[in-house]
Amino acid sequence: MLKFPTFRFESDPQGKFMLNIMFGQSKYDVDNLSENTKRGLCEKVRHGEFPHQAPIGYLNDYRTKKIIVDRERAPLVKEAFKRYATGEATLDTLRHFLGEHGVRSSKGKPVGRSFVSRLLSNPIYYGHFLYAGEVHEGKHEPIITKDLFDRADAILNRRWRYSPAENTAQPKAFTGLLRCGVAE
Repeated sequence: MLKFPTFRFESDPQGKFMLNIMFGQSKYDVDNLSENTKRGLCEKVRHGEFPHQAPIGYLNDYRTKKIIVDRERAPLVKEAFKRYATGEATLDTLRHFLGEHGVRSSKGKPVGRSFVSRLLSNPIYYGHFLYAGEVHEGKHEPIITKDLFDRADAILNRRWRYSPAENTAQPKAFTGLLRCGVAE
């Protein structure tokens, strides 16, 4: 016998049938809530509103449900883009620059290279945002210009270690000809 606060199900065919109906109703409610949430987020995106937690340089305004520029950290983001766009700064120097100015990860540790890389490739800083694999135009105030973003992004892509444009390796003769007998 299963006992719940409002229902009780016996271990007979009728009780199992009723339990199955209750589980089905619960699954329907969860799926319906998921669809409504997705629909609400898509509507927000259509209006040019960023549907996630604000990245560094922005703050969530809980009254208007929009993002606004963080007047303390936005200049740090702009300076990071400017330094990287010159070609003299690296991900590590920007990581140290941000660390010196108190930018930390969510766990309170200094930010890593991947954090800086994501920051430099995030279109939200020039007024657009990425949602569901597509770039959308936002209604939020941009921190940097599109030109500055493009210059920094070009350097980031050029320095990327595994760039397909630079992979000009030709197949080698006799590659794959011999195999280990133990592995088979």
